[in-house]
Amino acid sequence: MSPTGRGKGRFAGRYDLLRELSRALDDTAGDGMVRCVVSGEAGIGRTSLLGAFLGGCRARGLHVVPVTAAAGQTWAARGLPEPAGGLCPPGPVPGPAGRATGAVLVAGSPLAGTGAGPAGAAKEPYEPASTGPKGVLAAPGGGGPMVLTVDDANLAGAARLRQVLRIVAEAAGGPRLLVLLTERAGEPPAAPAEYTELTLGARRLTLGGLTLRETGEMLQPLLAGRPGGRLTAACHRLTAGNPYLLALLATHLRDARPRPGIEELDSVVLPAAAGLLVGRAARQHPHAVRLAETVAVAGDSGGAGPALIAHLSGLGLVETLEGLDVLARARLVTDGDELELRHPLLARTLLGSMTRLARNAIHLSAASYLHERHGPAERVADHLSASSVPHHEDWPAGVMLRAADTARQAGHEGTARSYLETVTDTATGDERRRAVLALADLHMGGDPAGGSRELAALLRRADDDPTRGALLARLGRVLSTPGHATGDSAAVLDVAGSELRNTAFEDWPQLQRLALRLTGVSPAEAMNLLLGLPPRLRPDAGTARHRTGTRPRPAGAAGDGPLRTVVEAVATYYGYLMDEGPGRSADRARAVLGRGTRWSEMCPTALAAALTVLVDSGHPTEAAAHLDRIGDTAAGASAAEPYGGRAYLLHVAGHIARVRGDLVTARRLLAECLTVLDGPNATVDAAALRTSAAGMLANVLISQGELGKAQVLLRDGGWLGRLPAGHRHQDLLLARARCAAALGALPDAARDLAELRGRARAGGLRRTGTTLWRAHGVELLDQTGAAAEARALADQQVRFARDSGSAFELGRALRVLARTGDRNAETLLRRAVALLELGHTPLDLAAALTDLADLDARHGRRKESTAALNRAVELAERCGAGELALRAGSRILVLSGDAAMHASLSGVLSLTPREREILVDAMRGLTNRRIAHQRAITRRTVELHLSSAYRKLGVSGRDGFPALFRAPGLWTLLTSAPTARRPEGGRTPGGAGELPPSVGEGEAFGPDREVPGRRPGPDW
Repeated sequence: MSPTGRGKGRFAGRYDLLRELSRALDDTAGDGMVRCVVSGEAGIGRTSLLGAFLGGCRARGLHVVPVTAAAGQTWAARGLPEPAGGLCPPGPVPGPAGRATGAVLVAGSPLAGTGAGPAGAAKEPYEPASTGPKGVLAAPGGGGPMVLTVDDANLAGAARLRQVLRIVAEAAGGPRLLVLLTERAGEPPAAPAEYTELTLGARRLTLGGLTLRETGEMLQPLLAGRPGGRLTAACHRLTAGNPYLLALLATHLRDARPRPGIEELDSVVLPAAAGLLVGRAARQHPHAVRLAETVAVAGDSGGAGPALIAHLSGLGLVETLEGLDVLARARLVTDGDELELRHPLLARTLLGSMTRLARNAIHLSAASYLHERHGPAERVADHLSASSVPHHEDWPAGVMLRAADTARQAGHEGTARSYLETVTDTATGDERRRAVLALADLHMGGDPAGGSRELAALLRRADDDPTRGALLARLGRVLSTPGHATGDSAAVLDVAGSELRNTAFEDWPQLQRLALRLTGVSPAEAMNLLLGLPPRLRPDAGTARHRTGTRPRPAGAAGDGPLRTVVEAVATYYGYLMDEGPGRSADRARAVLGRGTRWSEMCPTALAAALTVLVDSGHPTEAAAHLDRIGDTAAGASAAEPYGGRAYLLHVAGHIARVRGDLVTARRLLAECLTVLDGPNATVDAAALRTSAAGMLANVLISQGELGKAQVLLRDGGWLGRLPAGHRHQDLLLARARCAAALGALPDAARDLAELRGRARAGGLRRTGTTLWRAHGVELLDQTGAAAEARALADQQVRFARDSGSAFELGRALRVLARTGDRNAETLLRRAVALLELGHTPLDLAAALTDLADLDARHGRRKESTAALNRAVELAERCGAGELALRAGSRILVLSGDAAMHASLSGVLSLTPREREILVDAMRGLTNRRIAHQRAITRRTVELHLSSAYRKLGVSGRDGFPALFRAPGLWTLLTSAPTARRPEGGRTPGGAGELPPSVGEGEAFGPDREVPGRRPGPDW
């Protein structure tokens, strides 16, 4: 029944116990009489179990014989014609085949108003039946078994139990009889002698809480709908499966306005729960309520032993144990060395009934007790943090740090601040440092402007460089927050300057002012600003002036303080962007990273810049090793904190994973980077990093074959329209061009590529661009008809690769050079494959194998081509490169003669050489007149060839190009035929078919072989 009395409840579960009772009923055939006692805590559903069992008895053909409850009054007259009421289970209780005939004798409870009867009605005082024992046994039963039930038998009076005993005595040797009693756990019998005699030799069954599934079954009618899995689990956890508590909680959920969410259930307070459960225990022990409240408070901080409970409650140990024994027997508290209330809902209700002052007193008393007895520090800290009133005793620093952290998480910032300030005033070493940084984070969690001033003032409490560096990292991030007032920033930097005087960071305010100016300027302007710094901070001139004759400063050189290292890292990055040789840039990055990690904590963005140079110049494995090494240090961990450079490090890690061909990991890391950047700690430079991460992620999605998701990412970020001015959108524009090309919109792709190159020129960036541009730029330029620019870029990439000292960069450069139609394409591709095998870059190797397979197929080497394509598909799938795997797979279909499986592929194979040439020109966006002029033929000839091509491909015109490009590998198949020619002027004059000096005939490549003109780097 609902505890509010509105409507009938529904009996749920307990099928195992019903089977046990049914088995006992069947056993009366052999034993004559069987006695069973079902025990359970208050509200556990003993009466409902009786009702369900009686309903099962009726289903087996047993009749209910009314027993007089009071003079002249039967159960039927009291509104109980069917003891099972609406609480019957879905089916009958398992029993023997066939129907038996017998009687069920129902005896009520001696207590008035203490619960529900078998059908849920209020019980009244029981008086002996007027018929007497013999009259009861003479009730018509047909020779079947009889059932005598007594609910809450341990509370029945002596007269009642003596009557039951007389019935049992009369039944001895007579009809089959099941005596079924229930008892309330933890409550002694009202008539001990009679109850002991009645239960002698009885089978005992314990009624526990509902299972998770049964909890869902019970909640469904109470909530008028099926509860979700999370809601069911939360209700089951809070109530330990107690049906009474479940009904109370469900009623609250149903009636509360607004309806509480799942997360709010832990704060629900239901006084009726304490009234039923703890109130009954209070009748057995005078201090049961006080002990239950003490256990609730102590359990809220990890539990407590009996000795601590005795201390907190102010009772003697023996008296405490006696009271706890009552609570344990009533199944309200756990029975062990560490005591907790078994029902979290009851614990929350008791806590809610107490004043905050009372709870604080218990927590602080528990903390003192545990500390004096050298208890676990975490337990002491938990009690300290649970109190909203700080305790100013001489606690260990570690305890106060933990207490402050717990209090901060609970929203008690005043308590947390008090403990942290105490630690900073009294502790030394690492504990003091942790307290200062935690206090800084606490200040920054509120008003950013006020937090920055408090943060600058905290510098006076920092007594070592690592602490100062970590504070400056936080302060720098706050000052870079969008909307931070310029006047406030100037004042904060003045305060910081006075606190940093005569330290290794005294120039930090000047660098911070410079950092705020670097945002949004071109690399050339940024380098000029860096060269304007004082000589002690100014980067090596060779970084900006391309003086390759100078060597990088060795680690430990004079002036190599943390600020100088930061400047060198940033200058190395901008110098690399401005086309300084990749080999020299990589050496500078190595020198910076070799100076330890102390500086990285202060400026994680500079750390990310140095790592990016290593990755972009062809040394991802070396960069990954540095990243792992930094992550294992305290400085690295601090750099990844929310106010550090977590987003930058995720970006670098994603970049490394993409270059190494692990697209699945790259996607995860870059998506996490964007999530961090969209969080509350975004800074003014977050927009630039977000642009870079989004562009890289979009390219990864395209390579995975997730073109639609890439378009959604670009659309949702506002990157499909006009982009802001600047040089930081290379990868975004590349992703847009790849999307357009994949959809057959080659003119749109050409416009994006033109914008990409224009922005790079305006920003003074290197022409070989990013790693993504070097992977896809030549192919896209060639696809959009810019053959001359594609060849020029390929030549530049070869020179870049020679200087980088990276095997995989050279392998990729040779591959893209072969794609430009070089007459030595086969030699270039085979050497590219050999180098990429050494570079451990499976994605680039798969692309090179696909190109080599196309060349083998053109020369009739089907077996070699198929083998190369099969390996390419395997590598691409391992990398998660769905687009490349589909493209290589389509080529296998063509070689196997199964191209008819896709109409567009079979149509391409049927095109004549001239139709291919003219169709490619049309796909590139050239008009019929332009094609005619370029091919030196008439417009009519162009129209005839295009009409024939459209018919073979099953399209009506140029509008059908996007549908054609849905076939993976179509463009490669269309342009890789040996008769497909380029328009005149498609190659740069001079050396178009010549091999670069580094890849001349007969040269061997191996793991110990240098790239001519460059010493091997760590990734060689």
